[in-house]
Amino acid sequence: MEYMEDDKIRGLFDKFQPQLPSDAHFMARLKRNMASVELVKQQTRRMQHRNRVAVVMAALVGCIIGVVMTLLFPVISGWISSLSISLPGIGMPQTSPDGGILAWIITAVVVTAATLNTYTLAINVLTARETGD
Repeated sequence: MEYMEDDKIRGLFDKFQPQLPSDAHFMARLKRNMASVELVKQQTRRMQHRNRVAVVMAALVGCIIGVVMTLLFPVISGWISSLSISLPGIGMPQTSPDGGILAWIITAVVVTAATLNTYTLAINVLTARETGD
């Protein structure tokens, strides 16, 4: 029984004579595929350049905002310390928050938000400039 199945399978493979495409057809398809690969490479290079520029811009803005916020730290810390919080409904007496810790938290939030927004804005502007919008 096995020999009959093997003979049938061999018969199928013996009858199979695939047509090889002509050299011209092969070369045309190869050139088309190579052009597609080149297009992907160009788009990847543009995307990498756009990302690098956006990261540099975001880093510069983050650094500048960080320096400004650090210089304003005494003012922010004093302003926060001058606030008083009172919740008489739960029996909490009037207290002042720790200005130093809250000032650093505010600084971190502001610098992070400015940096992320700068990166997003830079990517959008550079993309629009490339596409001509």
